[in-house]
Order: sequence, then C-alpha cells, then structure tokens
Amino acid sequence: MQKQVKALGKKIIGPTRLRAYRNKGIKGLLGLNDKKLRVGFIGCGTHALQNLYPALRYLDVELKAVCAKTESSAKRVGGLFGVRWYIDYHALLDKEEIDAVLVAVNGDMHASICQAAMEAGCHVFVEKPPARTLKEIKQLQETSKRTNKQLMVGFQKRFAPTYQKVKEHLDTESLGTPTLLRMQFIVGPQADDQDVLDSIGIHHIDLAQYFFGPIKNIKVENYSYNGQETYALLLRFENNALGTIHISSHQTWNQPNERVEVYGEKHSMIVDNMINLTLRKLTKERPGIPSLTNETRWQPNFSIPSDENQTLFLNGFVYELRHFIESILTSKPCTSNINDSHSTYQWIEYIQNNKRD
Repeated sequence: MQKQVKALGKKIIGPTRLRAYRNKGIKGLLGLNDKKLRVGFIGCGTHALQNLYPALRYLDVELKAVCAKTESSAKRVGGLFGVRWYIDYHALLDKEEIDAVLVAVNGDMHASICQAAMEAGCHVFVEKPPARTLKEIKQLQETSKRTNKQLMVGFQKRFAPTYQKVKEHLDTESLGTPTLLRMQFIVGPQADDQDVLDSIGIHHIDLAQYFFGPIKNIKVENYSYNGQETYALLLRFENNALGTIHISSHQTWNQPNERVEVYGEKHSMIVDNMINLTLRKLTKERPGIPSLTNETRWQPNFSIPSDENQTLFLNGFVYELRHFIESILTSKPCTSNINDSHSTYQWIEYIQNNKRD
C-alpha cells in the first residue's frame, strides 16, 4: 500500500520503503537524533510473543526490560531478548529508565498498570480492553490528559493495509457519500470466561466508527446457545448512513471468517479476510454486457518472501506500534487512543445491556 505520511514537514513513505526505514530508523526519517526510544514490555503471554514482540525488530526502539506474572515466564523471555526481567511491574517502572511501556496481560489488570505507568512518566500502548468499566476508562482519560502521556489502545485492524486503503478512499470521498457498511466476523467457540462481542467483535465496533464516524443508535438481536453467542446489529451513524454487523462464535476458527463491505453512492469496496481487497466502480453497461474496467482486485503476493507479506504486517501489528512510536516522537495525538475507546466501550456496554438473556 502506497500510503504517505507527513511528519515535521517531511514526507515519509510507508510500507514500500521498509528497507529505508530499517537503515535510517524512524528518528532518522523524521530528522531527529539517533537515540532509540526506550521501552519496557509488561506481559509475556501467547499474543504478546506471537504478534507484538516479533514486531519490535522492525521498529526503532530499544527493549530494556520485560515483566511477567511468573518468574519462569519472565526469566525465559528476558533471556530470549537479553534484557532484565521482573515479576512486579511496579519494580520495572521504578528501576528502569524508559520512555514507554507496552502492556498485554489479562484485561482485568490493564487499567491499574496503565495508571501506574503514566504516573511514572511513561507513554503507554495497551492491548484491548484498556479497562473493564467506563468509569475506569474515564479515569484513564483524565490521567492521560493530566500527565500529558499518550495512551494508545491496540485496535490493530485499523492499521491493516487493506483497511487503511478503504479509509483512504473514504477520506478522499472517492466512493461518494457513504451509504452502507456491512461487516461480519464469524469465528469458533470462545473460552468460558469470554464473550465474543467483548473479545472479538469489539474490533468491528471500533472499525465501524473509524470508517463512518460516530454511531447514532444500534438495534440489537442476539442468540445464545451452548455457551456461545451470535449477534446481529443494525447501526445508524450520525451521518445517517446505515450499517450491519454480524458476530458469532458458533462456527469454527478453521475457515475464512471476516468480511467488510463499504458502499458509497458512487463506488464500493470489499475486504475478505483482511487480505483480499476489491474496488468496484459503477458501470453504465447494461446487465449482461461484459465490462472489464469496473473492478480492481488486490491481494498479497505470498510467493515473494517480503516483510510486508507477513501476518505481522497484513494484520496491522507492526503498523500500529510504528504509529504509537511516531506519535510520541512528533508529540501528535495517536489514533486509537483512550478517547476513541471511550465511545467504543459505551456501545459495547449498551449492546450487552440490551441483548436477550
């Protein structure tokens, strides 16, 4: 994706200039000094080790320390990266000279860790959910504002190249006035203590507002069976466009499970499973008359072993962390921040309060 980002009056090319990015680093491209951003990582679980730690090698950061709940995990991951390790995040924040922390632990702990990190003078990237209640999210908003520290929430789908391309077309109004948004995320069973809306579907509540703006109202239908949930949501946005979101944990993980369709009064875009992108333009041809110019398709070229063809990039993990770092370095508010999350969690709470028992 040929997205261009402007920062400090200079033009920085995105994914296609990854080699230049590696050679110069983000600070070099921004015209800043060569000192790397110092970070600590709180969390050593499966998601962190599969998707976040590996992304650090593409970023201009210096990992100083890690923290986990158990000594065995902390020691193992600390040894893997050759850094100091802790089992108490307060000790990491007190002893390490760091600029930011990345947080990916059990969601019940996120709010308290974020509060402590910002009070300690650190910018924070935290996986969703940043908190369990709207009251806690409000407290995080107030702390971020008072301490002047960035608090970014990990809604990485915003940063997937296909969804970034959709956002680009919406921002430039090349699709025309937005009219309809259709989303589905159909997955396999969730763990006993998880709700598919809170753990998975929340990405699409966030993505819907990222694309079409604030939601005005939502009508909720749901079906509960065998400990799993299916939701059908009808949305009206503040701009009067409509949307539908279908979310279910009644299927399997071993199938294509995600689809997003965006319609304007001129053209439309479709994203299948985050990697297949289609732009459909209106045609004046009569039905039944072949047209070779109304549809453009894109998908990754997996036969070429480039960095951008990896899941870390295609799912948005590298790009979301890069955005977090750029926001700190340029002192510009990050997108997907705690203020954005407040609206998303308001609607999650509304849906949960209005579903059938």
